Amino acid sequence: MSGVGKTTCSWLGTAGWMIRHKDTTVVSDPYLSRPPGVTPFPLSGEDLAVADALLCTHGHFDHAFDLERVARLCDAPIWAPEVVCQRLRAGGIDPARLHPNESAIPAQAGDVGLEVVPSEHIRYDLPLAARTIGAAVAGGTFWSLVDLGLGWPMGSNSDYLLSAGGIQIYLSGSLGQSSDELRRHRPDVALLPYNGRTDMDRQVARAVESLRPRLVLLHHWDDFYPHFAPPQDPAAALPLLRRSFPSTRFQVARLASPLLLQDLL
Repeated sequence: MSGVGKTTCSWLGTAGWMIRHKDTTVVSDPYLSRPPGVTPFPLSGEDLAVADALLCTHGHFDHAFDLERVARLCDAPIWAPEVVCQRLRAGGIDPARLHPNESAIPAQAGDVGLEVVPSEHIRYDLPLAARTIGAAVAGGTFWSLVDLGLGWPMGSNSDYLLSAGGIQIYLSGSLGQSSDELRRHRPDVALLPYNGRTDMDRQVARAVESLRPRLVLLHHWDDFYPHFAPPQDPAAALPLLRRSFPSTRFQVARLASPLLLQDLL
């Protein structure tokens, strides 16, 4: 367990996070290459050069597309699915830096403890899939999305359990984890995505019922690709979540706004 010290979380859009504890910076799923017309990445690539560890939950383009670019800016070890590690090796990233999620063991990255938690990707529901396909066709981005989907296979999907300053943080990139697996963990903070289904309020409630965290930060709700990811409205779910779980604090993540966890817990 890491020593006592300030711990901050900064949302970078999509499922990207910069988590800092003492002198250690952990960066997850950084997706910098936003097309025109959507919310831009809030930092420069060079701002991520301070990373002491890079995490990738799965290989979809909005999670893995820029991992190689960021990896070239630093010498941090990388935890990622084997399919992503293969791409990084082919790109010339030192294999000694790569830790495939499928075989990773608990590790220490500076002042932050790290455990890979095998998980599942959320299953899209038909109403959202139909709406998304229709919007992509009408907006002219359908075939570019097909290319990205084929070019960036998911591979395995993993969550991460981070330990920093006596605080446990459960980081999820896609909320498909089973309730039984979630019940094995009791984090202080849960970073949960609000994207992938039309009933995300129920999906988040299911996860909170199992994890029972003290603080939930909702992310991955932004418009990160034209006609593919229209902004979700997680704020609309907050009244129900707060009534259902009065001992849990809920907050919608805001871009590049560092949150001091010790002040929120």
